[in-house]
Amino acid sequence: MARAVKDSRLDSREARSKLEARHKPYWRLIDRGCHIGYRKGVRGGIWRARYYVGEGQYEESVLGVADDIRDCDGGDVLDFSQAQQAAHDWFRRKSREKIGLPVSAQGYTVAQVMADYTAWFRAHRKSLSSLESSINTHVLPALGNVEVSKLTPRMIREFHEAMATAPARLRSGKGKDVRFRTAPLSRDEIRARKSTANRVLAILKAALNRAYLDGQIESDEPWKRVKSFRGTKAAKVAFLDRDQCSRLIAACPDDLARLVKAALFTGCRYGELVQMTACDFIPQSGTLRVA
Repeated sequence: MARAVKDSRLDSREARSKLEARHKPYWRLIDRGCHIGYRKGVRGGIWRARYYVGEGQYEESVLGVADDIRDCDGGDVLDFSQAQQAAHDWFRRKSREKIGLPVSAQGYTVAQVMADYTAWFRAHRKSLSSLESSINTHVLPALGNVEVSKLTPRMIREFHEAMATAPARLRSGKGKDVRFRTAPLSRDEIRARKSTANRVLAILKAALNRAYLDGQIESDEPWKRVKSFRGTKAAKVAFLDRDQCSRLIAACPDDLARLVKAALFTGCRYGELVQMTACDFIPQSGTLRVA
């Protein structure tokens, strides 16, 4: 939703009641080349919009009746804020029309968005098979038939949350029945499912953003409001046993082997080890001073 502007002359019916009735609207710039206007008559006023089409010419449209007498209802009777939103909707349609795009994204589905994004991804990125797998497994079954113009933050949020609680799929051969793991129960299993949900949400958002930038979608508000789960990234902790340590050292050149031994004995990082000198060793306690 575009940010509403303020105008002390037009903000309230009390302020507008002080304006002189006239045929020429009181115009207010709300975006480049886009104005909202209030034309006051003897029995109240109407909201108008005008859009700059070039060479000093504007195209105008009636938005609705001002709430000078009747209370606003968001339909025929509009307050200043609602009139601005109606104006922005009209401006978007005129802008799309000007550059040859369909006036509305009506009929443009999530499946078509994903197909367009996959085509773009194929030409500009790698790991296409992973992308297609995520789209086919998660996005299309749940949202593929939904028209983008009907997407809501709640719809996307529920899709995101449902993935986090659903059991993970098991690998199965082509043509075989799809099998699933048990529902996530442990903290690590839940974290992993949330991580997957975040990854798929990122793909969905990237595809929708691409369509939005290409002018295929009028607004990016529905998915901007949906946030990823937090705390889903955890370091993978692994420990080498004695045999693995010995094989690692044996595989290293002599100079690197000494550094690896020191790392294994002390747990120090590379930067800490290379800065050490002989005086960092404390023989009385058999310890090292780590800077």
